[in-house]
Parts: sequence; C-alpha cells; structure tokens
Amino acid sequence: MPGVVGSPDPARALAAYADLYLREEVQSERLVRRAIAAHCSSPVLASRPPLPQREDARGQDPLQDAR
Repeated sequence: MPGVVGSPDPARALAAYADLYLREEVQSERLVRRAIAAHCSSPVLASRPPLPQREDARGQDPLQDAR
C-alpha cells in the first residue's frame, strides 16, 4: 500500500492494486478448485469404500439435516 499512498494519482494506483489483487485471488481459487476436482475424481478415490457415518453422543448423524 505504500505505493498507493505515495503515488501521484492514489485513486488510480488503488484501482490498479485492487484489480491485480482480485485477479490473483481468482487465479489462486481456480487452481485450488481444479486441484480438488482432480483429486476427488482420481481412480484411487473412486475405488475406496464410502466413509462410515459419524454419530454424535445420541447415536444420530450430526450431518443428517445438512444432506
């Protein structure tokens, strides 16, 4: 941010900084989503048995309402 404050046109410098920041954030998010998708669709994961259901102290699935 020092480059924005010391800039002759702080509004333009801030807009450029925000644009660059958002572009890099979107690219990072895209890479993470692609990596997760590639990992989840791998044959190794597809051949694994499903995970057992989790139960709380009452013997109920705490994620039941979320499904």
